Amino acid sequence: MDIEYLHLLQDFRNAINDALTPFMEMISLFAVTYLMIVPAFIYWAFDKRSGLYTPASYNSCIAVNAVLKLRVCAYRQWIRDSRVLPAGDAITTATGYSFPDGHTTTATPIYGGSAVSAWKKHKS
Repeated sequence: MDIEYLHLLQDFRNAINDALTPFMEMISLFAVTYLMIVPAFIYWAFDKRSGLYTPASYNSCIAVNAVLKLRVCAYRQWIRDSRVLPAGDAITTATGYSFPDGHTTTATPIYGGSAVSAWKKHKS
């Protein structure tokens, strides 16, 4: 099922002539490079407790992600099926296993931790 879905997305990407690829790569680069600025900003600008909660949840998720990647051992899609061609330079830059996704593992605790901290502060 997942390979057919990837073929569908690949066909869409080819149909629009890779028009969204630079935008998606920019979002990915931002998430990996600059997303850790958010908890630091929260720490210094708003609330120290919330600013510490977010990186703690981030580090916990990264540790769980590393263990799950080694446990699941899901190879990248282009290794499993040679018909899948990734966009950009993903073949050279994407290392390790593909599941669970590192971008999601980074974004969820940062945005989720920030949201939980804001909700708790708003509630009290």
